[in-house]
This record gives sequence, C-alpha cells and structure tokens, in this order.
Amino acid sequence: MDYDSLHDFIKHRMRMTHIYQPVMIKTLLQREGRARTEDIARAFLNTDTSQLEYYKTITKRWPHQTLKKHGIISYHREEYTLLLNDITRKERERLIDLCELRIQEFIDKDPWIRNIRKLDNSAIQGSMRYDVLARYRGLCAACGASGTTTLLDVDHIIPRSMGGPTILENLQVLCQRCNREKRNRDETDFVLWHNRLKFRRKGCQLCDPKNIMAENHMASAIAVGQHIVVLPKRHVSSFFEMLLPERNLCFALADSVLSKSGKTASKITIDPIPQDGDMHHCHIGIITT
Repeated sequence: MDYDSLHDFIKHRMRMTHIYQPVMIKTLLQREGRARTEDIARAFLNTDTSQLEYYKTITKRWPHQTLKKHGIISYHREEYTLLLNDITRKERERLIDLCELRIQEFIDKDPWIRNIRKLDNSAIQGSMRYDVLARYRGLCAACGASGTTTLLDVDHIIPRSMGGPTILENLQVLCQRCNREKRNRDETDFVLWHNRLKFRRKGCQLCDPKNIMAENHMASAIAVGQHIVVLPKRHVSSFFEMLLPERNLCFALADSVLSKSGKTASKITIDPIPQDGDMHHCHIGIITT
C-alpha cells in the first residue's frame, strides 16, 4: 500500500464505530510500522493500566479484523505490521495528523466520549482509583460484571455536575453499560447495596456453609446427600428479595456445577430453609439424576 491509498482510506473509506482504527494506525505509524498487541492496547488504554487486558481483547477484535480485511495491517505472533511502502517523514506526520483529526471528529460526534473528555481534568487516577477497584474486587457494583470481560469505570455516586466530591465515600465501580444508563440522572448509592451484600445473619449455618463444592462472589453451592443446594452468600429469606445479580449468579453457579458433575437436574425447588424457628436462608435445591 502506498501513501495515497492509506491517506484515502483514513480520510474517506474508514467507517468508524469507535476511535480504535485511527488509534491503531497512528500507533503503527509512530512506531515505524511495527507494534505489539500490548503497544496498541496501551494506546487505547492511555494510562489506565487496570483495564489493559480489556483493551488487548479490543485490539484483536474490531480494528484487527477491519484493518486486516482492507489490507492495512498484518499480524503474526502478537505483533502488528502496517502494510505501507516507504514514505517520507512529512507524509508520516500528515497521516498521523489525519488519524488525530478522525479521532477528534468521532469524539465531537459521540456525546458519551465527549463527556468523558470534558471531565478529564478531574479524572480519578492513581492510588484512589486502585483503592476503589480493590474495594469492589474488580466488579461492577450494579450488575456484578467483572473487569476481565468489560471496561469498568470509577463513578461518582453524586455526580460531579451536581457537586459530588472526589472522595472514596462518593465513589463506586460501574461497568460502562451501567454507567451509561445511570449518567447524571440520579444519586443511586451502589456502595450502600455493596455493603448490604456482605450481610450474614448470626447463627445462620447457611451464611457460613460447610463442604462448599463451588462458589462465586455472590453464591455458594453445597452437597446435601445426592442433591445440590445453591444459595446466595448474603442472608436473604426470600427469592424475591434477592438482587438480580444474585439470582443470575446463583443460576450460573448451578449450571456450572451440573455441567462439571455430568449430572442432570430432575427437579428444582426454590424455598427458604427454616432454621431455629424464624431463621430462613433462601436456597435453590436441585435434585439430580
């Protein structure tokens, strides 16, 4: 590919759903035509190292597939090569500037990215961001999504636009989907719900079950005879009091345990187990064959 062809692709033929393609081309140009997956992921990532693995996945999906299809790049053993003939330094700089222009055009057009850019000066960085992510174990406070599968944001419970301070007590972790849905509309305190998820009732044996077969961050699975019992870690007396992420992770854990055991479920019951009179802990009972 020559200079004119790449210039034409960037300026006229590049169809963008995000800024990834021009960022990838720009990074390859800046590195004399060769860059490792991690180099390009870091370009997407900028300085947010907590999300490096997410951006490495992004690198290998949409920009990789699209740019390879158009004959812009090749890929071998974690390294990308820009398929470009020898060009002058000025031509390289022009192409880089053109990538910057396409990035800025997309940011100006997309309100979500524009809002993030507008708030960059007061972005949460360094040890405070790490402390918030560690506090939530790298999970979305609203839906339980993991940072290994989606991009996580550190969110202000009371938005900055409403005067919310950047202090630990006013910060929570949300995945981008939950953060987009929340925007600046409310002051929902997922920190409060995060603390409620830690609730264990004193004296309840199922709040501290023995012989755990498997678990995730919201549910445990135990064996009772030939049957499997899946229960939320939080003490909750009714299925209808469970949060949606708790229900989802209970059922996901049940599927996982059944799959690994090679057994099938012949009957499923969802009932509280009475303990010590009025003490109940909701569970999902699975009779297997």
